[in-house]
Amino acid sequence: MGTLCPSGRAAPLKPERRLEWATRPVDTTRLGDQAEASFLHRAVTRGLAVSKPWSNTQRYDFIVDGGGRRWRIQVKSCRNQKHGLYGGYGFRAHSIGRGPKLPYTADQIDILAAYVVPEDRWYIIPLEDLNGALTFVIHTAPPSDGRRFGPPRSRNFDSYREAWWILTGKDAPAKLL
Repeated sequence: MGTLCPSGRAAPLKPERRLEWATRPVDTTRLGDQAEASFLHRAVTRGLAVSKPWSNTQRYDFIVDGGGRRWRIQVKSCRNQKHGLYGGYGFRAHSIGRGPKLPYTADQIDILAAYVVPEDRWYIIPLEDLNGALTFVIHTAPPSDGRRFGPPRSRNFDSYREAWWILTGKDAPAKLL
């Protein structure tokens, strides 16, 4: 990631560094660990209590105690824009393994935390708002040619960008209402 801004947040990578970073060999386990470390840092700095399950047998990566309840959080990350996805970042909303791909259920997780690595942005998405999708795409900027976000029937996840307020039980900021 980039250098730290005065706010303590990592500065987004410059375009020339994004390309270099995105073309490095992929170690998905390490990338997942980095995303989880970033989530832990962001959540704790917001005053949330965070626990990590002892093993990797659960569908969730963290339990967050906030807003009078406990949230089961699944962390996903993406580091490359997918040009076939209208320039968005593609995420899986299912576990990876053998057998059929099934979307996460309310018995497994409550929140999917999606991390757009090159832009250092988190999207805190309640599971029910994914409507049982196996995959989804996050667009961080509107297309430069004036087209709408993504293909027909695609969703705009902007309202979940840095939506840590969901985990605190507070109401959405006025600008989102």
